[in-house]
Amino acid sequence: HTMRSSIILGHRVLALHLSLISTSRVAPFLLRSHQPKFAKWHSSGTSSSQAVVGHGDVEEEPLKIFSQDDRIAWDDRASMQDKWSNKEKGWKMNVEWKHTEYGIGLFAKEDIPKDTIIRVGRTGHNLKQFRSQDEILAFCEEGDSDEEYQARLRYAKDYIWGQPISTDKYGFAVEASQWFYGMWLPGNGLNHSPIPNTVYHVRPGGTDVGIYLVALIDIQNGDELVDDYRRHGSAPEWLKQFANRFNVTLNFADCNEFVG
Repeated sequence: HTMRSSIILGHRVLALHLSLISTSRVAPFLLRSHQPKFAKWHSSGTSSSQAVVGHGDVEEEPLKIFSQDDRIAWDDRASMQDKWSNKEKGWKMNVEWKHTEYGIGLFAKEDIPKDTIIRVGRTGHNLKQFRSQDEILAFCEEGDSDEEYQARLRYAKDYIWGQPISTDKYGFAVEASQWFYGMWLPGNGLNHSPIPNTVYHVRPGGTDVGIYLVALIDIQNGDELVDDYRRHGSAPEWLKQFANRFNVTLNFADCNEFVG
């Protein structure tokens, strides 16, 4: 998931960050756009994740950009974005990060039509999955100092989010959906808004393959890209135990007051 904020007034986003996840509400297929730089995600009804790529560029995978050898300033979220090109991070549209009064926010640098794939997430590359406290701790322990351990812990608690595997067209979980828990690397930087303009979709093949970030509506050049954190559900019990164990907050609706 993102950076911290508060709640939204009118059309302003007052929320926290993160990035963290995509909707499994699967559109049956992707069609080629008349504009060759776009690949569109078309959805109808609630179904399992199936898609056909209409533009080859969508299937270009992001590089595996995180390793134990990477020297990363985990607490400097803005400079962290500059460590790799947007293409390396899986971005398909032109975006940028700006400081706002609510923290770092993500902004469009071009018009983005509804249903356009904005970022491609690939699990194990720019998307990391967590299934237990031990997996989060293993990520934190990849650092070579206590300082980096703590910085990774702060990063994880800010960016871990939940993604329903089955969703409606707005990204909310359908009944009995299973869930993916993890984080984007680096995070998308999407602030919270109850009126989102983006949505997540699980990629064909499921969350073992990855997740798409998609335009929910037409987005204009200069608009801030925002997410509705309520779509990411409640923290599972093992994540709540993790938060209590390390005395940290999580960006789930049942774990703070700004997502309501």
